[in-house]
Amino acid sequence: SSGINAEWPLRPGEAIASWFEVVLPKMKPLLYKNGGPILTVQVENEYGAFGPHVCDKDYLGFILQQYEKYLGKDVVYTTVDNTNVVRLECGNLPGLLKTLDFGPDKIPHFQFEMRRKYQAGGPSVNTEFWAGWFDKWGDARHANVSAALVQKRLYEMLYLNASVNFYMFEGGTNFGYMNGAMSKDGYAYNARVTSYDYNAALSEAGDTTDKYWAIRKVVESYKTLPPDPVPPHSPKWESTPIHFSGIISLFDNLNVYKSVNTHLPFTMEYFDQPDGFILYTLEWTESPISNISLFDVHDRAIVYLNTTRLGVIDRRFAANGSLVANGHRLQGDHPVCVD
Repeated sequence: SSGINAEWPLRPGEAIASWFEVVLPKMKPLLYKNGGPILTVQVENEYGAFGPHVCDKDYLGFILQQYEKYLGKDVVYTTVDNTNVVRLECGNLPGLLKTLDFGPDKIPHFQFEMRRKYQAGGPSVNTEFWAGWFDKWGDARHANVSAALVQKRLYEMLYLNASVNFYMFEGGTNFGYMNGAMSKDGYAYNARVTSYDYNAALSEAGDTTDKYWAIRKVVESYKTLPPDPVPPHSPKWESTPIHFSGIISLFDNLNVYKSVNTHLPFTMEYFDQPDGFILYTLEWTESPISNISLFDVHDRAIVYLNTTRLGVIDRRFAANGSLVANGHRLQGDHPVCVD
């Protein structure tokens, strides 16, 4: 789904200020200066990626002012961006520590040298060292970033006296509809899968991997590690075949759901529905048609004629927007289920 409800009670700046008014006072006791574990505060995340089309320094300044209002000015504030000329310029704000994010495919020395063009002083920090990567729907295999290369780049960064934060060090799970997606343009929409294993050093189950031991070996060369043993792998459920005893048809149970009659389809946001599915139905009584066009579908539409499935319009593919009915002459009810 897409779109913004024009009846939102707050403007974006007001909504941000309202949120910070609640959350930042809870953070303040946890700052390093107050004896807590929070060493630095990141003002924005890869904001430079919106450049050069959107490069609003007033917005960044507003966010910083909100932090300073509740946390004080004696805090190390940072930004983080990819090592790209446009992104480093757009995401930068004078007075803040500029940090980077990059993976083992980049040579650390050159990345940190690029940063020096925008900020001569301060420590070198890789805020997100991408030691793995996402899996997307349709991938033939699980992401696999070389443990040996991760080990090599980590050693090089520590040799340069840089600070490193792993993204991710332990994999996880995208529960519900929170798997998300990435989209750089209209034809590069990549939906993520439920698993967020990420090929990380610790797997989605929390188990050690060859990448974990490779990273540990580098750390051992700089610091004495605790003598405690590494926990064993977690016990696993031995899967058995699951047999479905029956199915329930959506169309046989529409009476249990709320319905609304409108002249035009509304977005999920209009109905205060953040995710899931919504069913649009059109009763077509004019002359039969053989093609259905639903442009800019976000993210997938399953099209039916009465209760017969005709096909799918999918944002991931260049043909998104048009569905040929394959010989059907369309007349009657046309339900469209969008997720």
